[in-house]
Amino acid sequence: MNVKQVGRELGVRYVLEGSVRRAGSKLRITGQLIEAATGHHVWADRFDGETADVFALQDEITQQVVSAIEPSLRAIEIERAKSKPTESLAAYDLYLRALPEFHSVTEQGFHRAKALLREALARDPNFADAWAALADCLARMLIQGWVEEFEAVAPEACEAALNGVSADPENGTVLAVAAWTLCMLGGRHDQGIDFARRALRLHPNSAFVRMCCGWAFVFNADQDEALKQFEVAHRLSPVDPREYLLLTAVAGAHLFKRNFEEVLIWTERALERKQNAIVALRYRIIALAYLGKVEEATTTMQRMLVFQPNFGLGRLKMFTFRYPWMIGLIHDGLRLAGAPE
Repeated sequence: MNVKQVGRELGVRYVLEGSVRRAGSKLRITGQLIEAATGHHVWADRFDGETADVFALQDEITQQVVSAIEPSLRAIEIERAKSKPTESLAAYDLYLRALPEFHSVTEQGFHRAKALLREALARDPNFADAWAALADCLARMLIQGWVEEFEAVAPEACEAALNGVSADPENGTVLAVAAWTLCMLGGRHDQGIDFARRALRLHPNSAFVRMCCGWAFVFNADQDEALKQFEVAHRLSPVDPREYLLLTAVAGAHLFKRNFEEVLIWTERALERKQNAIVALRYRIIALAYLGKVEEATTTMQRMLVFQPNFGLGRLKMFTFRYPWMIGLIHDGLRLAGAPE
């Protein structure tokens, strides 16, 4: 893709591009920093080393890029940019292999991700990012209906999230995942919102952090704050491969504001990107039911049951909204559309 186009679409001044090649135990990393508006190459270099030295190579690249962008950056910021996720290369490799499985949005892919993350944590029990990814994985498997024992898995997801925070309490991504997991599945709303606010202070330029924190606000009935976070998230990452999650989140905030026509608009956009987006389908069913479009709601319910045949109203008890009226709004809307018990 043309670098100028990347700069325009992402709203960034500089673009770092490059490649990683591996032959046996040897690594070659190339990188070049480009001024997006002009295409001018600010910096370029090549790094050769062993796979065992990958973190040292990352440090070296980080320092050179930061120096090229802002020579006067304080040393403490450089050190923070250089922080390593784990000292175990094997654990890091397993973690990286798990991440693409999330994008598959398939039951098999998420089971593979879960196995890889557990193996990574067996190698390094203090790997905060792996704990957060495991919490995220388990939570999304619950939402999709890919886990039958939700009474046991929901606490496991919360425990994984808290383990991540304990391992690295200054990691914005870890805090954000913990925020929405605890609010959605653990009923620990005050702690979840505290984590969300800390995450936003530490990592305000992450679309993923903004989205997770927005979900925490949704479950706490602070929909205006949630919509604010979702708007910033979309501005930060306008071409996110999992954009349907953000579009669904916006629909969720409007659902609890009872803006049912808005819910239809946002769920339609989400389903255009991912037709088996379970939560988007669920919110759409509820909105249709409350708008009196019961026949369409019932048809959409049948469509959802194709993707989640084990869904029943009993599964809703896994969600821990701050106020009883919130789960009541969901339950009654789905019941109007003929959801199975």
